[in-house]
Amino acid sequence: MALEKEKSNFQVCHQRKDRVRQMLRKGIYDDVSLAGWGHLDEFMAMALGLGIHKILGKIKTEIKGACYIPRWVICNVLFFKMLLGKDSYLDLQEGLFKDPGVLQLMGCTARVIREGFDPSRNKGENKPFHIDTIRHLQENLIEEELAKAWPQTVQAIVAGLKGNKGVFILDATKQLVYGDYEGVAEQTIVEEKVRKDGKVVQTRKHEKGFKIVTLCLWRKGELIVLAYTKLPIRQHEVTVAADLVAQGRQILGDNAPGVILMDRGFISGLLCARWKKDGLDVVVPLRRNMNLFEDMQGLARLDKGLEVRLEEKGRPTVIRAFSELTSLESYPGTLSGLLVTQYRGQSQASTEQWGFLTTLEIRTRKQALTIYRDYDQRSLIENKGYRELKQGFKVNHYPGLSSKAQSLHLFFMLLTFNLVALWRSGKGERYVGIGIRRLRRQVMSRPDQVIVYVGRSYDVMSLAEFLTHLGCPPSGKLDDVVKILSPSRRYTFSLNGDLE
Repeated sequence: MALEKEKSNFQVCHQRKDRVRQMLRKGIYDDVSLAGWGHLDEFMAMALGLGIHKILGKIKTEIKGACYIPRWVICNVLFFKMLLGKDSYLDLQEGLFKDPGVLQLMGCTARVIREGFDPSRNKGENKPFHIDTIRHLQENLIEEELAKAWPQTVQAIVAGLKGNKGVFILDATKQLVYGDYEGVAEQTIVEEKVRKDGKVVQTRKHEKGFKIVTLCLWRKGELIVLAYTKLPIRQHEVTVAADLVAQGRQILGDNAPGVILMDRGFISGLLCARWKKDGLDVVVPLRRNMNLFEDMQGLARLDKGLEVRLEEKGRPTVIRAFSELTSLESYPGTLSGLLVTQYRGQSQASTEQWGFLTTLEIRTRKQALTIYRDYDQRSLIENKGYRELKQGFKVNHYPGLSSKAQSLHLFFMLLTFNLVALWRSGKGERYVGIGIRRLRRQVMSRPDQVIVYVGRSYDVMSLAEFLTHLGCPPSGKLDDVVKILSPSRRYTFSLNGDLE
């Protein structure tokens, strides 16, 4: 009885579309509220303000026939596919193309949303256009066009990320795939694992895939990809390091950093000498089997070098700093080095110690501490870079087997990654640390939707549909104008893509 009484006191609303629409046509409703509001419109407005849509619109293809759909609109679809985490092109037709609010943000007009770009072809579910159009674009893509467009997008994004010069970060990650992808390679590696009894066991592991090598800019607390390339998994990343750094320095010009932090896989005396001559200093961790590392350990046992102590989490860390080191093969000058002998209160055995090699001078305690602390930033490419790309952007999931499909996927994935970083940095500390998955949860509300209540009935509909049922439909005079609104600015532009 108590439960039945409680049920009678609790008025439950049910979704009854027909009743709500019937009452709205009589001008009767009890309440209306926004279904949600997000920052996706503001995010897209930022991309438009940077001129990204103009850059995308200039990407040429080998399609020679007439096309009813502006290229930049198709590129915006691929951009949103990445942002929304859609795994396949089919997801676009079944999900993305059915959301009028997002279609407007992508650059579709009201008429296009209602009729499609080509009403004679785009009927039924194929609005605003059939997903085969994207596949056709992919098959006829000129990959050199992506290489030409990429530096333009980076320059626009970096211009918005004002601050000091920052540092370069050079790193690589494996991209393991399953399938007969064009250009894929295979290799067998030997892994060593220590068992509980202390015995080292070697196992062979077969890998198939690629390597993604990136040069990033760390500035103002954010990571921006400046240059990238994809290699067969067997090819060593050091073979493309010089080209990537040259691309990054060319993009940034006089505002390029003077220090590059990189992984030990890039150690090369010739490269270090070349960059030092060009005014770029290197900081890189040493491999334990290197002569330079063993020399520093020998000098530390003789109590040589500058001892530097610091507190980390309330525990002492001891570092030995050395200069005038000459045991790196193929490097024509002297180098400096750091050796960590005690870490956070724990003295390190010789087999557990680690160190850094640098072309920077280390003469003082301040110089040693700066190099030691700055290198911690390189780990950010794992936390804010590759981990985010693998888990949030699904770097290993290509939409096709061809080289062109791979190039298109990487281009839009890294473009979205950079735009998210810029958008995040401009929103203050409350957005710092937001990854692509959390960003999706925050921004993917439906800004054009309202919830209408009539008694105990409700329905969710677009604002235009709500007004239409009330007898005040839109005039349609702006059907051919793209409208993207943000809390601070209003963007409108015609189908030729020019901002007004």
